[in-house]
Amino acid sequence: ERSVWLKNYLEYCLATMKKSSRQLGRDCGEFIFNGISPFEVTADIASEGDFNGYFTLTNLTYIDPLTLDKTKPFVTGGGGRNITHWRQLLSAFMDTNGELQKNVGASYGAKEIDARKVVKCSYSASSSRPLGTSPLDAAYATWREKCLIQEYLLMGIQRDLSGLPVLYVPLDLFEKAKDPASDAYATMTQLTEHMMNLHSSDQSFMIMPSDGHSESGTGLRQYEVSFKGVEGNDKQFDLVQIIDQKKKTIYTVLGASDLIAGENGGGSYNLLEGKSAQKSYYAKRDNLIIEDMWNKQIIPILFRLNGFK
Repeated sequence: ERSVWLKNYLEYCLATMKKSSRQLGRDCGEFIFNGISPFEVTADIASEGDFNGYFTLTNLTYIDPLTLDKTKPFVTGGGGRNITHWRQLLSAFMDTNGELQKNVGASYGAKEIDARKVVKCSYSASSSRPLGTSPLDAAYATWREKCLIQEYLLMGIQRDLSGLPVLYVPLDLFEKAKDPASDAYATMTQLTEHMMNLHSSDQSFMIMPSDGHSESGTGLRQYEVSFKGVEGNDKQFDLVQIIDQKKKTIYTVLGASDLIAGENGGGSYNLLEGKSAQKSYYAKRDNLIIEDMWNKQIIPILFRLNGFK
């Protein structure tokens, strides 16, 4: 009978809580990005119903980890074995006019929240790392490599499309341009500047002399501009293939490799089924973390407030 009463009590707390279970689930999902999702428990004494006079759960207020003090996010006690307070920056309590909200107590530029009324769900949290570790950290290096390779690929495509400008000039111009005071040196400087502008698309045309090598003015011209594409097929790597590998690594870290299964034409039903099962393990683990927060943190707080044993 006591168990039934406690069950009805917990159901009442869930039904009357300001935040819905779906909203709470979305807030808990933030631990995938930040490694931790802390909540401040708010309870009030019921004034009516079957649980009149008992503390009931009012709300679980989400504390954005980005608003915690970066230098000192929490205060410890008992020789560093326990967290006594969480420190939230005052900027989290300012309105749009930059004014601090009323009734916000501050200690050294931050509001301290009693850790006894703070619950959290986190990834890979431990006594030495209470803030947890985001799974995105494992994918960050791969993501940065992928972005860098994509930039190189776009640079190569740009050069291949526009071509590398090549200017042919008479040999004697090089010899005469060795003298910085000569007209040939000024000509070479101007031509070099034009070629740089063409390569960077800052210049759309050039005016060149049309004199040929022969006295009749026919045949090959003394000055000529051409655009060479990126040549050579002796590379030992394929940028597109490397980008695809980095993409697969990122999806695997996040447990979502089933979303790209068979993307390149390969794969099978068994492979997709195996990857979907792997994804379900990730989802189940996330649910267990949230379930553990309820069973090990929130419910014990409610029981202690009411003196339940």
